[in-house]
Amino acid sequence: MKKSFLILFCAVFLPLHYSFGWYAGLSLGQSIADGDVNMNTEESTGTGIKTWNDDADIDHTNFPSLSAFIGKEIKSTPHGNFFLEFDGKYTTEKSQSTSNSSFADAKVHVERPLVFGMNAGFSRPITPDTSVFVRLGLVGSHFNTRISDSRSSQIYSSSDSQFKWGLVPSIGIQKDIAGFTMGLLYSYYIYQDLTVKGTNLSDRIAFTNTITPRYHLIEARVSKKL
Repeated sequence: MKKSFLILFCAVFLPLHYSFGWYAGLSLGQSIADGDVNMNTEESTGTGIKTWNDDADIDHTNFPSLSAFIGKEIKSTPHGNFFLEFDGKYTTEKSQSTSNSSFADAKVHVERPLVFGMNAGFSRPITPDTSVFVRLGLVGSHFNTRISDSRSSQIYSSSDSQFKWGLVPSIGIQKDIAGFTMGLLYSYYIYQDLTVKGTNLSDRIAFTNTITPRYHLIEARVSKKL
């Protein structure tokens, strides 16, 4: 998957090398986990199978993030500039969701440590040194997931790693100050569903959890033209 991003990056950016100036920068952000989990649990009993299904929200926990980005502005119209941007992000996100029933205490843990993105956007000046912009991105992220039944009689834990794609609409504002561009950016991450399966130690309870990951991100950015 990472090779796909490298190929896409080269195909888009290399033809633009001799057009308008590049810029690069860093951002610090606060990420807020969102989304929900559909928890389906089946228990084998002497008389058949009991099924339990529940929807639970992912805890709205906050985590810091650090990003590096490089972009290319393309002067297009008197009303503003189109631009392309590639970024990589590291986060410490560890969110979870819990739901209880008479025979299972199901917990789902989700981590999203790495995010890679390709974005296209349009910026419009509102003063000579300030502009607003919108952006739409395609992102790929590495997820670590774990499910568990933590009752004392059925202690169970299983983990998995998955790579998923997502879309990211963003809106921001930026201002040129002393040769740098300072900005604020809000993004909303919409990913493909994650499916996590497993059985407990006694093989009596089977878990099938469908996770719908969503994230809000607010970032402070600084960049400089190269």
